[in-house]
Amino acid sequence: MPKIFYTGFGDKGDTALGKDRVRKDNDVISAIGNIDELNSELGVAMQNVSDERISKQLAYMQNKLFTVGAELASLMDKRFLPRKPIGSEDVKQLEIGIEELGAMVPELKKFVLPGGPYGAAYLDRARTVARRAERSIVGLTKKYEISPEMLVYMNRMSSVLFVLARYINKKEGVEELHPEY
Repeated sequence: MPKIFYTGFGDKGDTALGKDRVRKDNDVISAIGNIDELNSELGVAMQNVSDERISKQLAYMQNKLFTVGAELASLMDKRFLPRKPIGSEDVKQLEIGIEELGAMVPELKKFVLPGGPYGAAYLDRARTVARRAERSIVGLTKKYEISPEMLVYMNRMSSVLFVLARYINKKEGVEELHPEY
């Protein structure tokens, strides 16, 4: 008998969240979807970087994104609340990466155009998805109590991705391009 990878339960525009069914366009479901997309972008970026240090950083971030997703799901069903929500130590971990690698790239004096080798380009794309995910979570603060640490964590996420992309470009000898305006 073949395995079936679909249920058909979501065919009318809703999805399961715990015991409840909610609309797929629900703000919380959209934010969780943005986190899922970001996690996928990090997975693609990880396959396109050869630096072990960056791969470890991305793997750490991927795991933490599952915690973010669980925290978001817990807004609608408390059973999803993770044992260890995003905290200040998680923020500090990203800040350490930003500071260490940031010290290895040129001082930022102008805007930088996204691009470079595949790894850097994928990290730039992940950065834009991180910003969208952050905006969707900020939007939830109008209706829900979102932990301040999660908001800071998501803000740092885009910063670390920016620095990682710049680091790869420098390491690969790719000159940064700046907009001409």
